Amino acid sequence: MKNKAKVRDHVSGYGKQVTKATNQKFGINNALIIKAVNGDEKALKQIGDMGKLGERLAMSMPLIRENLKAYIEGTTEYNTALADIYVRFVA
Repeated sequence: MKNKAKVRDHVSGYGKQVTKATNQKFGINNALIIKAVNGDEKALKQIGDMGKLGERLAMSMPLIRENLKAYIEGTTEYNTALADIYVRFVA
């Protein structure tokens, strides 16, 4: 026998734009959450996978950002130096 009790959503009606944006940008919606709450294994796995990806991103993005910033700054410096050399000695 299935439990007929329902979880009441008292929040999402007040933030329709936030709810819509969260669904569009991240694929998170109330239906997914309710499925997970009701024991849907696929929904639980999807949310778990999203959490694992989020943890990896939160941990790695600062280092990725720092390294890419250094790469871009280094490339800029290299090209600026080359341009300076060519202007001074070739022109």
